[in-house]
Amino acid sequence: MNNLSYNELLLKLLNNDKEKNLFNNELLLNMYLTLLSLNNKNYHEDMYIKELDIIENFLRKVNNLKVKIQLKRKIEEIELLHNEIKEIYKSNKRLINNYNLNNLEIIKILDTNDPVNLTKLIDNLTKEKMKRANNKERCDNIRNKIINDFPLKEYHIDNDILYIDTISIPLDEFYTIFNYLLNIDNYYQKYANDRIHKLYLKLIGNLINNIIKKKLPYDNAIIPIVLTRFLSQNINYSEVFTNNFNIENIKITDLYSFANNKNISNKTAKWKNISIPNEYLYRKIEEISIKGMYYYDNDKFIIENIENNVSDFKISISIEDMKTFLSQNILNLENQSSKIDWFFSIDKY
Repeated sequence: MNNLSYNELLLKLLNNDKEKNLFNNELLLNMYLTLLSLNNKNYHEDMYIKELDIIENFLRKVNNLKVKIQLKRKIEEIELLHNEIKEIYKSNKRLINNYNLNNLEIIKILDTNDPVNLTKLIDNLTKEKMKRANNKERCDNIRNKIINDFPLKEYHIDNDILYIDTISIPLDEFYTIFNYLLNIDNYYQKYANDRIHKLYLKLIGNLINNIIKKKLPYDNAIIPIVLTRFLSQNINYSEVFTNNFNIENIKITDLYSFANNKNISNKTAKWKNISIPNEYLYRKIEEISIKGMYYYDNDKFIIENIENNVSDFKISISIEDMKTFLSQNILNLENQSSKIDWFFSIDKY
């Protein structure tokens, strides 16, 4: 199983193969990059400030609790603060645990009402907070470069180190830098239609849940992940059928440019009797996917570009047909890779 190429792993997931132990670093990275496209470069400094406010407020309250216990304040006063702290933790569990690198059992520590245990909790979380503050400028530079260079054409993982262009970064640090992607509140409105926006957020929420639980993405969840994978690949447009895509909206100027494509091909999508070239359709899919503008609606996968609150391009395809389409692309990539490996394996004299 460990000898699987990443493309072979994606094929297994597309085919709903329920074999265990398929989750790996490349898949997790791909899932984060998928969220990066869905976020569409919407990182703001306010996200860091908000996170810092939450963790500092939590630490301040825990320290106040420790002091009250040491000063032997009234039991009612201690319990009131104790319950308030637990509510803060429960409301921000994922964020606070992200600073809890030693996996301390926070609720159990709080329930002891022991100043020594509370001090240990404060020290551990404060140490991580200070480390991130000291590394902030470096992390900001890495984040900005990765965001601006997305989709990434060249990257690989070696011994839990991610290499992107001139950057080398431990995977754990990469996940920390892009931790804001795991907060669904950091994804902003793209669709004027509330129903469509909820479908878009549902797709994001499912992907975040898979990452947090390190759950393999089967069924619908695998589609955006494989789609993101293709953003950094060289696709041979001529070898994959696009006839199962339904053109629901297209710029009239683009349509006019294809008006002479009267030859009905069984390999391309159509607008009435006009054949839409594969290269054009792929380019649109790539452009819109980079911005993360897609969602599921009933049994269809929709790719839709919104500009100034108006849809200027929209295609749909059944979920099963989309899986087939993605599988065909993976097989083509595998074939291309095999041909390259074969070429370089030939002895040259």
